[in-house]
Amino acid sequence: MYLVVDRIGHGQLVEADNSTPERKTASMELVRLLAVAADAELVLSRAEAWIVLGDYTPGLAPSRSDRRREVVAVLGAARINDTIVSRMSLREIVRGDDGEAIGTTPIAIPEDDGELEGPMSELLPKTPPTPAERRAARLQIERATKRLTKGKPAFAKHR
Repeated sequence: MYLVVDRIGHGQLVEADNSTPERKTASMELVRLLAVAADAELVLSRAEAWIVLGDYTPGLAPSRSDRRREVVAVLGAARINDTIVSRMSLREIVRGDDGEAIGTTPIAIPEDDGELEGPMSELLPKTPPTPAERRAARLQIERATKRLTKGKPAFAKHR
């Protein structure tokens, strides 16, 4: 789930489809376009994930590690004084004896690891978009919507 907030505080929710790498990429591209079209100042993402803290084992997915932790991750990027600031927060999911989630507990992230890098940090444009860029993004969203209604992928090519 993504939340895109524009300069006057209006928010739009976008449900992410992370079922395949291609769909995850398409969801992120849609959010990136929406952030441009809306001249967004804030983009937040909430997702459940498996993580492993500490040393990484190459080739071993976090979901397969015996040190895995199930978390809710909240990632955000905001434009503050023409600078993009990005952060993340993790909370471990606590499950009851029946396997149902009953709450969360915070996971401490070392201060130098709280800075967000990668695709999420690129969802918000580095500079406010021009009116022409906003129009172009709206047009791309309209085209993607039409493709989806015809049963085609939203975007012909993924970045």
